[in-house]
Amino acid sequence: MVVIKYATKRIGFAFPPQSRILSNNRTPWVMRLGYQEANESWISDLMNNPFSTSLDCLSAEARTLDVLARWLRPLAEVSLDDTLVSSKCPAMDKVIHLLTADLANIPSLEEMARMVGMSHTRLNRTFKKTFGKTVFSWLRDYRLARARSLLKDRQRSITDIAFLCGFSSASHFAQTFRQRYSCTPIEFRNNDKLQEVYCEYGIN
Repeated sequence: MVVIKYATKRIGFAFPPQSRILSNNRTPWVMRLGYQEANESWISDLMNNPFSTSLDCLSAEARTLDVLARWLRPLAEVSLDDTLVSSKCPAMDKVIHLLTADLANIPSLEEMARMVGMSHTRLNRTFKKTFGKTVFSWLRDYRLARARSLLKDRQRSITDIAFLCGFSSASHFAQTFRQRYSCTPIEFRNNDKLQEVYCEYGIN
């Protein structure tokens, strides 16, 4: 395992002030990025850097930013209208963070309710009142929107995107994607006009 440590405040400017990437006190969320990717080609320059001169260190910082930008780009591109900005309810903002921090390992409704000091019934009721959807309906839409954004990157396989977005399998991802967008992930990836339509009109 390779750990890349970087001062995240320096990349905060890449996101709008109300982005979910930043918490209410302007501190970046802690998120797992790129763990489903085959990163050898992206970090080989860093691994082979001797760090013996100031230019080596400058080169390493540039490469680190390149890798982070690749990992963060899908997060910056995903949009679900007002669901990714602050809800003005700290408990619901925390639920959104719990839902999106690691799409492959989502806490149960009971666990999330305990973390925000509510019963699971009250949590679902409050969440639906705030966002217009139940917790897991919102999560499904978020997963699909993020997957739709990731599909623009042709270097990512459909299977990797499926697992990165928390789907149990590529077939489950394809079925759910088709139900929502009336096309398969591959058809969407290969149709630039279709991508433009969803991007222009913000269709979720």
